Amino acid sequence: MILEQHVNSPKTLMKHTDRFNLFKDGRKLGANKRNYILSSVRQMFESLQTRELLRTGEAFGYYGHGMREKAGKLNLREIEVVNVDGKPVVLQNVPACRTLDISVDDDGTVTHTQEIFDTAPGVSLPR
Repeated sequence: MILEQHVNSPKTLMKHTDRFNLFKDGRKLGANKRNYILSSVRQMFESLQTRELLRTGEAFGYYGHGMREKAGKLNLREIEVVNVDGKPVVLQNVPACRTLDISVDDDGTVTHTQEIFDTAPGVSLPR
């Protein structure tokens, strides 16, 4: 399938490393106000499942919520058929990026490195 080839070998526009603190999001309005448990975040980042996704290059990210809202579910297949106004519509779930590495330090600063893909969702990412 062409889409599978695209997902397995996407062209990278750029590689970017970013840092942010879980507890200091810098927003005065609209902050998520989540009370993160640092040990749980670290446990998730260091889990066998997360490490395998990173090792195999399958830690894909998707830009926006529109596709999931249309499909009515969180985890989409590469191709989904949904009904819009009573008519079937084919959605292609194309990744915007891939996480290559992620970690969190003792003060809650997350460091992550991503590849931004040369796909329509990747090009749409804010920079």
